Parts: sequence; structure tokens; C-alpha cells
Amino acid sequence: MFVVIEEYTDEDAALKHNRRCAPLLGQFAQVGELTSVQIHGPLGTNLSKWIDERPQAHAFVPLSG
Repeated sequence: MFVVIEEYTDEDAALKHNRRCAPLLGQFAQVGELTSVQIHGPLGTNLSKWIDERPQAHAFVPLSG
């Protein structure tokens, strides 16, 4: 089992990181199964779409105050 915790400054940084790490993430898929992704924070259009395309991904947006 692997647990990865990452923090990004914004949506663009998260998406850029995923694109840059795509080869490594592909290798991970050969030895493991992604069972859960939790995204905490404000979501933009692109990140919302990414989550919608992955049933194992879940968004937790900030509560309105």
C-alpha cells in the first residue's frame, strides 16, 4: 500500500505536476492500483473535469464561512 500526500499552490500547479509525472505514474500503474484520490481545496474547471473522469477521485471543497 502506498499513501501519497501532495500539496499544490493552485489548480494549474496540480495539473502541471500530473502532466510532468505522467511517465512515473504510468509505471506505478504496473505495480499498483489507484483506489482513492482526495482533492481538498477550491476547484477550477479543469480539475473538476479530471475528478469527474475518475470514479476513485473525490473533491472536498472549502466550507463557506
